[in-house]
Amino acid sequence: MSCKNLLFCLLAIIGLTAAATKKDCVSEGKKYKDGQHFQMGCQGSCTCSNGEIGCVSLCPPRAFSPELQCHSVRKIDDCCGHDECLAEMKKKKCDHTSGTGYKNVGDPWVAKITSGTGRSAKRCLGTIMDRNSIFVHEDCLGQDPITFTYPASATGSNRWAVKQKKQVPFTPHIKELVLEDTITFLPKLHEVNRPWSHFCDDKQCQMFLINGAEAVKGPKSETEYVLAKRVDKSKCNIGNNEPQIECMEIPEATRPGCTNFDGSPVLTKIGDSFYVMGFLESVSPKNNLMCDTNVNKYRKYVNTCNRIKLDRAN
Repeated sequence: MSCKNLLFCLLAIIGLTAAATKKDCVSEGKKYKDGQHFQMGCQGSCTCSNGEIGCVSLCPPRAFSPELQCHSVRKIDDCCGHDECLAEMKKKKCDHTSGTGYKNVGDPWVAKITSGTGRSAKRCLGTIMDRNSIFVHEDCLGQDPITFTYPASATGSNRWAVKQKKQVPFTPHIKELVLEDTITFLPKLHEVNRPWSHFCDDKQCQMFLINGAEAVKGPKSETEYVLAKRVDKSKCNIGNNEPQIECMEIPEATRPGCTNFDGSPVLTKIGDSFYVMGFLESVSPKNNLMCDTNVNKYRKYVNTCNRIKLDRAN
């Protein structure tokens, strides 16, 4: 190719070189070409642009009304969530019924944690409390590094990193993992459904726990919901100096098969949505299959219902 205008040729070569070296993008272990459009979960429509991923929400915008005291909640199978207002919630009751629980569900308030490497690595569940913190029992935290295998947005190029480990007040065995400020969350994906205060003291509310026996084995394993109920503190030998600790009965703790309730959130069901009321405080010894060897159906849990500050949208 001949070129009479040297400056024009140089600019053309630079332009072609720049176009040829544009970067691809990597997200959650998947590679996307420059200019490629793709969907991130069910919430984000994304585009790769020279190594950078930009997303816009697929969820409809919300018009919050502070005077109505509304906030966003989501069902387990609901991607975008829905608005919930105080006047509406006062008409609802928590689930008092017994049943078979819910199996093979993806839980949006659970993180799967691995601490350490190799045979000495520990694996357990943690409870996502907000966009930057996860509560976990100290027995889960062995050697660094601490990595996450669930949810999917905690892995890949945007993997979560722990910035700090903090002691949770009034709960000596529970640590708070504070995540790095740069962690990317998809819109509304990790909001915790926080119960309205008038449900906190309703002792008739059915409780739900997560059996993570299969979940801790790998990132693709599912969780299983099991039923529990709040009982008198005396059943768990809880003293007066433990105001945040409650006692629950887990009938399925004595069933045949493998159970692992470590790090499980404690949830209640109001209407068609689950709400995080706390998390399991005690950790049971495990066998080599990561199954609980403690068959005591009475377990302590941390009641965070009155301590969680409810985020109000302006």
